[in-house]
Parts: sequence; C-alpha cells; structure tokens
Amino acid sequence: MTKVSQRDIAKALKVSPMTVSLALRNSPEVSEMTRQNVKSKAAEMGYQADPGLSALNNWRRRKTINEEHTTLAFITNWETEDHWKKSYVRHFFEGATETAAQRGYKLEPFWLGNYDNQEQASRVLHARGIRGLLIAPLFGESGGLDLDWSKFSAVAVGPTLTRPRLHRAIHDYASGTQDVVEKLREMGFRKLALGAPYRIDEMTEFRISGAFLNALHRYPELAGSQLIGRVEETADNVQNWLQEVKPEVVITIGDVFPEALRQLGWKIPEEIAHVSLRIPYGDQNETAGISYAAKEIGSVAAAKLDSLLQVNELGLPAHPVDLTVRGFWTPGRSLGTRPGAAIGSQQ
Repeated sequence: MTKVSQRDIAKALKVSPMTVSLALRNSPEVSEMTRQNVKSKAAEMGYQADPGLSALNNWRRRKTINEEHTTLAFITNWETEDHWKKSYVRHFFEGATETAAQRGYKLEPFWLGNYDNQEQASRVLHARGIRGLLIAPLFGESGGLDLDWSKFSAVAVGPTLTRPRLHRAIHDYASGTQDVVEKLREMGFRKLALGAPYRIDEMTEFRISGAFLNALHRYPELAGSQLIGRVEETADNVQNWLQEVKPEVVITIGDVFPEALRQLGWKIPEEIAHVSLRIPYGDQNETAGISYAAKEIGSVAAAKLDSLLQVNELGLPAHPVDLTVRGFWTPGRSLGTRPGAAIGSQQ
C-alpha cells in the first residue's frame, strides 16, 4: 500500500504542500478552517507523519528558537510586582527558568498589575512576540484570569488557576497524603485527624480527602481516625474540633492551623503531634510532612509549554492534562518520636 504524503493531501485539496505542512503543525499562518480541512482530509486519506522527518523539522525549529532566544512570560497577579519572589513561587520560577534556558528560551516575569486590564496585558504580550505563557500560582489561593488565550500556548503552575482550565504542572497531593498516612502508621500512630480546609481540598479536586479516606479503608487499625473536611482555621473552631475528635496527630495543609494550636496553649509535639501536607515556605525543620518538589514542578511546566510551542498549539486545550510531581517526606520537630497521649486534658 502506497504511503500517503503531504503532497497527496495538497493535491486532493488543491492547495500548496506548504499550506498542508503549516496546517498539520497548527501554524497560525493559516486559518482555523484551513487547518481543520487539512486535518480532516489527512485522517480520511490515512496520512501518518514520518517520525524521522518530524524529528528533523523539530530540530530545525529548535535551532531557530535558539538563534532568536524566544521569550516566555511568567504571569503573576500578586499584590506587588515582586511579592511572589519572597514566597515558595520563586522556586517554581527557578526550575522553569533552568529548563526554559536549556531549550533555548528566556523566561521573564510579567506582572498583570502593570496594566489597566487583562485585555491590555494580552495585547502587550502579543505585540512583544511572546507566545508562551507560564501562569504562576495566583495570589489568594484560587481564581481565574481573562487573557486572550487564543493568541498563546499556556501552562499553569499549581492548581490555583481554576478558570479557564489549562494544562497544569501540580504537586501530587494524593501521593503526599498517602505517604503521610503510611509514615504515621509505621511510627505507631493510630488515631489520625485530617483538618484540611474545604476550600483547599476543593481546589485540588478532593485529592487530599480522597487519598486519606482510601488509606483508612486499607488499614483497619486506623478506624479511629477522622476526616474533618470543613473545619475553619480559627482558634475557637480548632479548640472545639480537638476536644471532639481527640486525635494523636493532626494532619493539615498550611501554617494557620498549627498557629491556632499554639494560641490555645497546646504543646507540639508533647501534647499533640502535627504533620503538614505542604510544609510552610522557610520552615527550619520545625514542621514534619511533605515538601514540595517546587523546582521540579516548574521544570515540568516549562517542558510542557515547549512541547505546545513546537506544534503551535495555541488557545485553550480541549482535553487539559495534569502533570503531577511527587513531593518528599521531611522530618520535623512537630511530629516527635512516638504517638502522644490522648487529648482531653486541655480545657
């Protein structure tokens, strides 16, 4: 059977071979209608790309990128232009910058606060010839952006961008929760309590609570453990929650909950142990739990963005992909060395 070529497709559609080549690479130099017509005809005729030729074309495009030193934008919406640099986000940026440089790009911060609105920001990005966007974790935990996505290839770093849904490189919350439960079980803890705020669990699409409940189902000896998914991180609510549940160890995410414990006079880890699913930025071995592989997440996001740019995949994805990166267990003083005494003495 004769192999179908791009020239065969061009002849069938009465267009040039260059038009077919550009359409199959999702080039913006041809219209969306033309791209769809070419792809439909290619599928109908049974066209299959030549891997060797594709590799050569990718090498040529990569060479052009290296020569032009194409710029990518790291989009931030924090309160000030440099606020994010004092947070965990800077590690995402470092990882993304290194990988982008290895692939011939220059990654630059782009603060939306410099512009009247996101439509104006989109125009500036487009005018500068920037086609690749990495969306930094949003300030305020979650939300949406209204850039003109049709002009860009974009990947979100972390789960905070909830509107629209892009390809994302995110921390593997499910495996982190499983690792914490396994570690606590090995240490002899039997009465665990997960106190993740509902808004955070929802943002991660309930990966945290789902993994916790699954672990409890596997281990009958943890039957006394509880999920308190909607607990709010205030001192009064924490006190009521602890008196009701009486856990040996509290699993949380963030640093507000343990601070509330201290305000109430609880001694960590003497009276209650504490483990975090996301160790606070700048923690000095105080908190036990899961550390983000933040640089690796940034690196994965940059690599995914490069893959989109290589095939000119612009706009919102029809089938967004989550690329998860596993964190790692980090010991800390908040856990102690053995299960603590049952709670109930604090009034």
